[in-house]
Amino acid sequence: MTLPNQLTVFRLVLTPLFFILMVVGDSPYNTFAATIIFIIASMTDAYDGFIARKYGTVTRWGTFLDPLADKILISTAFIALMIKGYLSTWMILTVLIRDAIVTLIRAYGLWKNKPIKTEIFAKWKTSLQILLIGLLLLYDNMVTNPFGKTLSLELQEIIRQSGVIDAAMLVIVIMTVYTGFRYIIGNRKFVKQMALGIYRTILNS
Repeated sequence: MTLPNQLTVFRLVLTPLFFILMVVGDSPYNTFAATIIFIIASMTDAYDGFIARKYGTVTRWGTFLDPLADKILISTAFIALMIKGYLSTWMILTVLIRDAIVTLIRAYGLWKNKPIKTEIFAKWKTSLQILLIGLLLLYDNMVTNPFGKTLSLELQEIIRQSGVIDAAMLVIVIMTVYTGFRYIIGNRKFVKQMALGIYRTILNS
């Protein structure tokens, strides 16, 4: 297994640990540890692709696994933040459904020996998602800071009531759905073939 793929697998391994620390227990140290893990996992995302391109170790499996690992990490983080009350359920469900559809299309392309490359818009979307998650984790650490003074309840209420978190997440949702439609339209031949295959499978079952 190439080094970039090892980094991608490492990111997958870190994801459940991040989730457990975020949602299990009330210790503020859990949130801090989860934040460190998320930062490390995000750094592997930045380096695996860079190393693969620099040293010519890009593989068909890696082009599929890398964005899949991103989706799993980001979706897990969104779910954890939803459980903690920061994000709305319908927004997270929208992101999860879009990612499931895109992953299915990419898997079909891999099966047909025609891997689908990640679009630049999708990369920007992923970067914005990671940025928002990072900011929410920073806010959560400031609320539950185990090393010093926390944010006052008044300031927490102002931030919550301002709607800035929902507005930022809404931008992410819109961009996520937009990139999803671009995948479907740009790969409509695969989508049509895949839909016919599923239809015939259902008929023959």
